Amino acid sequence: PPPPPPPPPPPAPESEIVVKELLNEPRACGYFDYQTVEGLRYQVLLTTCEAAQLATVGVPFAKTEKVAAQELEKLLQHLNAGIGQAPATNEPTIGLQRLRHRLDSYLEQKTGFLARRMLDPKTQRERGKQLLHKLEKTGEGTEVLSALNRHEQVHGLIRAYDTESLGHCSEVLHYEQDLVTHRLNCSFRPVQCECAGCDHVCSYSKLQTHDRICPYKPIPCVQGCGLAIIRANMQQHVEGPCGFRLVPCPYAGLGCTEEVRQGDYLTHLECRAYAHLALVLARQDQLADRLDSFGSALQAAGVRTDETAGVAETLIASVRQEVHQLADAAAKEREKSSRLEKELSNTKRELASTTAALKEMKKEVTGLKTFVDEVRKREKLMEEQHQRRSQALASGGHPLT
Repeated sequence: PPPPPPPPPPPAPESEIVVKELLNEPRACGYFDYQTVEGLRYQVLLTTCEAAQLATVGVPFAKTEKVAAQELEKLLQHLNAGIGQAPATNEPTIGLQRLRHRLDSYLEQKTGFLARRMLDPKTQRERGKQLLHKLEKTGEGTEVLSALNRHEQVHGLIRAYDTESLGHCSEVLHYEQDLVTHRLNCSFRPVQCECAGCDHVCSYSKLQTHDRICPYKPIPCVQGCGLAIIRANMQQHVEGPCGFRLVPCPYAGLGCTEEVRQGDYLTHLECRAYAHLALVLARQDQLADRLDSFGSALQAAGVRTDETAGVAETLIASVRQEVHQLADAAAKEREKSSRLEKELSNTKRELASTTAALKEMKKEVTGLKTFVDEVRKREKLMEEQHQRRSQALASGGHPLT
């Protein structure tokens, strides 16, 4: 005979039963990709301004601001008319790409014979940007901008066209606790870059992409000096005070062929002091030999003594001038060494300020952890309230839902 079925598992204790509070109606997450919203808003406004420029071609004394308000209303009607329709043969199938295609098609409808003769596409785009800048800076386009500044129209268009959920979160939750938990972990939730001085805002899913190009992010020196330098200042650091930058020896003109790291510059001068002194003495010996050879040549040619003395004095003066030039070069190198020391001290101060900024960031992270703990405490209180309600329902004879 077959074995008897296993006994049913024991019921869960009442303390482990969690009752979730059902929302009055299902609610969507409501998070949108920040760049997608701002980019679509700008594209809609720019298309509106370009359409206003095309509509006023050949119309004297036309007020483009009022025409822009009318064109925005027509453009939104054109975009809303495409919601729910199947893509045409010449339209892309991806929702957001199809939305941008409809923006372009609206301008194509406005481009008549006169507009094509008077405005080429490049001039049309430039005039559209100028009108948009005027509307945003002077406040003359309040009627145009107010409808889009609140982002309701943009959110509605993205929600209607973005069937692939590339620019917004399409999750719909039925319980309040699930909604709170989802919004805390949604990949479309807006976050700000954590680097000090950077005010970039993006969706959480794109934060790593921005982190790889953020100009304010401290990164290790590409030459390996060990300092953390802000990405935007890396080129200046590599070409300037970096301790691992190779520089020629100041005595290269005398025969020293070594290239040393900038951080080891003073050490090289100290360690090779005798070798450099030998190079200087060798150069002086060469100059003395040249002086003797010139004197001997003059005497052999029978030149008078006074003339020989004059030539000798000239040669001696040239030798002294070269010696002075060597001394000036040595003084310049000492000045350069002192300047490098100052730059090194400045770099140390920048490192200290970067360390202080990192400490401030750690404080902000601690504050964020505190906020998350408070949210978790609220969730725990909600669970306790649910338990009390379930107990009350159980005592009244009603089943738990």
